[in-house]
Amino acid sequence: MSDIKSVIALLCKHVKLSFNVNVKPEHFRLSKFNKTEDSCVCQMWGILYKMCNEVYPHLCDDDVVSFVKLSFAMMKYNSIEFYCLPPDMSSGSRELLLAMGWLMLISDVLEVSTNRKLRESPMSMEFDVKVNQETKSVPLQPVFKAGSLESTLNSILWAAGKIRHNVNAIAETNQARVTFANRVHESTVNSSGLPHLSVIETKLVRYPELLPEYLNSVNDNILLIDTHRQWLKKCSVFWEWMVRT
Repeated sequence: MSDIKSVIALLCKHVKLSFNVNVKPEHFRLSKFNKTEDSCVCQMWGILYKMCNEVYPHLCDDDVVSFVKLSFAMMKYNSIEFYCLPPDMSSGSRELLLAMGWLMLISDVLEVSTNRKLRESPMSMEFDVKVNQETKSVPLQPVFKAGSLESTLNSILWAAGKIRHNVNAIAETNQARVTFANRVHESTVNSSGLPHLSVIETKLVRYPELLPEYLNSVNDNILLIDTHRQWLKKCSVFWEWMVRT
């Protein structure tokens, strides 16, 4: 029993880090016995909403119940009892727990969410996005008024030339970034036990005083990695608890 308590607590921690939903182990226990105390039904709907949003990020619906049911229908979940749950979130905690388990298995949503958060974190960035973000005033563009056909065409040609210049400048800047990154990679081959260092990692090696700020910015990601690693090792205990009557 102590094992399942710690594993469910670990899952709650994972859900908090992955989806920013505060859920307690007690909510899972109540849901298994189809109870409604402590707002466990609403909590289960909230978790499912965030998980479904991870699976279908382009779907948009503020109605939690409708969005979750639509998402499960798209995934071909075939529980009639689930689709008959009341929209006022007044009951059905056990059915929601079963749906959550099914979703976690067929979509691997915890893995997907973890990978997405890591991709979006500073740990996966080649460059420090905070560098050189200077606020510059944007010059006002001339306002062209409708006039003769010739003046209108000249205005269009001027705008097209400006756009072409900006596109070329962006392409040149991106190419310069790639060239610079390649040089850093080549000069840091096999550094610190890694194939090479990124630009931001090289910066941290050169300026170690920046390391505390960087570690603070990735602390949640490090915690998520460790939590997910532990979950993968212990999740079998949770699945055994789910099938136990």
